[in-house]
Amino acid sequence: MDTGQIAEWITDSAYVWGARVQDPASIEVASGSDLEDDKVLPGGLEVARLTWRALGTAGEHAGLLAHIVASSGGGVFAKPYLSLARTTMLGAARALYVLEPDAPADRRARALQLLRTEATDTHKVVGDWEASRATGDQRVQAARAAADQFRTECERELVAAGKKAGSVMTETALLVAVAPHLAEKVPDPVASLMTLWRLSSATAHARTWSWSAPLEDEDPITQYTSIWSLPMGLMDEAWDLWNKRRGCEANP
Repeated sequence: MDTGQIAEWITDSAYVWGARVQDPASIEVASGSDLEDDKVLPGGLEVARLTWRALGTAGEHAGLLAHIVASSGGGVFAKPYLSLARTTMLGAARALYVLEPDAPADRRARALQLLRTEATDTHKVVGDWEASRATGDQRVQAARAAADQFRTECERELVAAGKKAGSVMTETALLVAVAPHLAEKVPDPVASLMTLWRLSSATAHARTWSWSAPLEDEDPITQYTSIWSLPMGLMDEAWDLWNKRRGCEANP
């Protein structure tokens, strides 16, 4: 495809994802499929529900892209687009990472790694509350107890799955792990993903150096495809694997 065709594919895909995340059929899991599992993860989610939350978050951001393109007449807003693309890329990567293994036990172990990272996030939030409220606040105490229990359950199940109690996947490691899914579409998927990841993260954190990156010196269509082709490529891969695991042959 040439640049114009890639841009059209990105916009069409974003529009489809905007509709897809609102369709209840997108989250259905067929009886007897790979993802049919009654055993919940720490926090009360099944592997399928955790996976869809990652895809759904990414899809909502892609849907916003479609809305912006339509309402702006195809305008390109590089910095905001980079922030949206960052979340889309991460959501797709999280889903792919969990769905990759054929064995349900391995998928569960990967889901636990992601939840162990979230347990750290939860503790940081509770720590902020504790620093700003009276130590006797019962709501904060209850939140602390719940956060501690969540982390303990994640660690216990990780050990049972043959992992270290503190086993996690950093966001950069996550993207490197799923980069091979783009091997047939991108000459060097790891370098390409890492370049986009560094630039989009710098933009999301309002770093100064991102203003000096050459991306915004390019013509608008090149900017658009440079920002969105990789995230939407991962989304396509994640959607195909999601349907395979949940027992749906046709896209709803």
